[in-house]
Amino acid sequence: MSAFGNILGVRMNLMLGKGVPIPAPVDALEALEELEIKLFDTAPTGFRMVFSVGRDGPLSLIGPKFIDDERFKPDSRVVVTMIFDIKPTVIFDGVVTKRQYIPGSQSHEGKLILFGHDLTCLLSREEKRVSHMALDETAIANLIILSYASMAIVPSSFHRRDRSSDPHRPDTEAALQ
Repeated sequence: MSAFGNILGVRMNLMLGKGVPIPAPVDALEALEELEIKLFDTAPTGFRMVFSVGRDGPLSLIGPKFIDDERFKPDSRVVVTMIFDIKPTVIFDGVVTKRQYIPGSQSHEGKLILFGHDLTCLLSREEKRVSHMALDETAIANLIILSYASMAIVPSSFHRRDRSSDPHRPDTEAALQ
């Protein structure tokens, strides 16, 4: 927090999309009624989002445009960030697993409910058995991490092992003499 307090306030940012998520449409943010995120350390983390999707009157026969948007369907990526002052912090990163539509009997009573889990549900969908012959641990870890890039899961940085303390590495100063 800055020396003057939190003068910019606290804001939430919602991003959705197949592959790389992009900011949610304004009409969806205006229709968002509830966002519940349950964080667990021993079980999959999940979320529930409730949108009001009722019609306004006789001129809006179709309802909100975002109902048919691909970003609000299962297997879409969801990223929720909270912005304190100017620094965004990721609160949740996951995928939509279930979509439920509840029509209302009057205007603005319809609900679109999205349920989802964190990215661990993507990682547990397939089992891989791969041998890594003649590779060190860092190279193996980097190859495994890169295999998830197709799911738009990319780490912010790769781990680079400090080889200066490796007992099997020849001393470069002694080799130059």
